[in-house]
Amino acid sequence: MSLKPFLHRIHVLLLLTILSCDPGEIPIPSVERGNAHTTRLDMGVTYDYQMYFDLETNTVVADNFKVDWDIGLSCATEEWKVVLNSSRGGSVAYSPLLNFTSAVSLNSLSWRYDAPSGDYDSTALGSMLDSNGFYIINLGYSSTGSELGYKKFKVDTLNSDTYSVRMASLNGSSDTTIIIQKDPLRNIVCVSLKEASQLSIEPLKKDWDLYFTQYIHLFKDDNIITPYLVTGVLSNRHNVEVALIDSIEFIDIDTEHALSSIYERSLNSIGYDWKYYDFNDGYIVDSKKVYIIRDTDQKVYKLHFIDFYNVNGEKGSPTFEFQEI
Repeated sequence: MSLKPFLHRIHVLLLLTILSCDPGEIPIPSVERGNAHTTRLDMGVTYDYQMYFDLETNTVVADNFKVDWDIGLSCATEEWKVVLNSSRGGSVAYSPLLNFTSAVSLNSLSWRYDAPSGDYDSTALGSMLDSNGFYIINLGYSSTGSELGYKKFKVDTLNSDTYSVRMASLNGSSDTTIIIQKDPLRNIVCVSLKEASQLSIEPLKKDWDLYFTQYIHLFKDDNIITPYLVTGVLSNRHNVEVALIDSIEFIDIDTEHALSSIYERSLNSIGYDWKYYDFNDGYIVDSKKVYIIRDTDQKVYKLHFIDFYNVNGEKGSPTFEFQEI
C-alpha cells in the first residue's frame, strides 16, 4: 500500500475527539511578564527537518533530518512500546510468519499507523512485542518523493530496561540484531533500521517542549479512516499540557484565562490546523487560535502562529509569537 497519493492532497479540516482532558486545576503562580517573543523556525520547503523547541530559552535544542530514524522505543519504566517516525508517510504491517529469514510478499498485508495523539495504547505495533511474528515497515518517502523502501523487524524485551531489535531486508539479507538500553532521561530511544544503529535523536525530555515535524493524522469520516501527512507541532509527552483559546485576542489573555482553561496531554494538542490551504493564497494562518502551554517545568505560556512563510515567501517556516503568563 502506498501513501504517495495523499501526500499531495489538500488538508481536510476535520477534528478528532479530544483525548485525555484535564480540568486545569494546577495553580499558576504570578510572574512578571516579559516581552513577547516572535520566533521563526525553518523546517525547509519540503519539511526536511524535525525540530525540538524549548519555550523558556527560546531555542531549538536539537534538530535532525526526518529520514534519519525509523522507530522509537519507549524508555518509560515498566513500559515497552514502539512508535513510528511517521514524518515520511510510512506504516507497518504484521506478519505471523514464524521464520524471520523467509522472504516476505507485500500482498494482502494490513497496514497500520500510530494514533496522532501519541497514546501508547494506540500504536501501530500495539502489544506485539515478544510475539512469534514480526513487522514489515514501509519507510515512506524522502522529501523529494523517492521511495525509501521496506524493512522487516522484530522487537523483543530482554529485561526491564533492555530491548532486542532484529532487522533485515524483505528477502532476509542484512539480518542484524542490536541491543537497545533504555535511557530514563529520554522519552524514546531512536533506531535506524536502514543503518542498524541506535541514535540519540530526541533530546533529554526535560530540555524541550514542542516538536515541529510532519506526522500522520488519521481523518475519520463515516467510519472510514484516511491517513494524511500533515505538518505541525507535537508536544513533549513529559509534563507538557496544552489548552486552546480561540475567542480572546492573544494580547488580552492572562493568568485568569490560563487558570480556567481545560488542558490536555495529547501529543497533537496543537497539531496542524492552526493553518489551512487556499488555492489562491497558499497557506493561511489562523492567528486567533491561542494555545496555553504548561511546559516541562510547569511554567505557563500563551502562543499563537502568525505566518508559515519565510522572508523569501517559501513555505515551511512556522512563525509564532509567545509570552510567559
